[in-house]
Amino acid sequence: MDADDARAAAERAAKQRNAVFEAFTRQEATPTGAGEGAPGVVRMLRSLYSTTRSVKAEGGAERMITSISTKEAARRLGVSQRTVQRWIKGQHNPSATVMKKLSTKARQAVTTKRGRAQAVRRAIANQKPTANGVRVRVSGKQGPKDYSRIRDIGQKLTPEEYEGLQHAYMEGGDQGALNFLENVLSDKYVENWNIDYLTGLGFDGVGPHDNDGDPRAFH
Repeated sequence: MDADDARAAAERAAKQRNAVFEAFTRQEATPTGAGEGAPGVVRMLRSLYSTTRSVKAEGGAERMITSISTKEAARRLGVSQRTVQRWIKGQHNPSATVMKKLSTKARQAVTTKRGRAQAVRRAIANQKPTANGVRVRVSGKQGPKDYSRIRDIGQKLTPEEYEGLQHAYMEGGDQGALNFLENVLSDKYVENWNIDYLTGLGFDGVGPHDNDGDPRAFH
């Protein structure tokens, strides 16, 4: 593998890691915010200390509202709640010590088992239970053995399968999630389904009137 191929592979791996993290946590993957000023600080605070709630929109559709818990951030970082609010408004910047702590925590949330587990559990606590399961949307190079190509697919997962997928991600990161998805898709979608790499991952709630037939109807 030459330098260009190695760089492309590293970029794909980072994109996949971040896409999977964002899908499970509904938070932006922010490994670092150093040098970005207030926007970088806000992104890190959002990824680490957000609360998410579901609200009814017009027509009865649900949407997720996310905000930063300034109280939790203050407690975790050892500063006052008012100080965190000033950071968010761009009135002050964290000290070098706090910035380093924030950057480390944000990076660990994406790259370590403990960080992933904390981020996913926080997301689960803030989200409405998925009594009817979810629909997973998978984008990337994938397909049956010897027929892999870039494509988008969708598949309905039971609540138990979704919980298993979350656990696989917490334990094994993005590759653990991919392995779990390959097994589910091979069983429910097309036999011997293989995922080379992901460019996107998403989850939608599954309602009682969703199509229960051919999973390819979700395209």
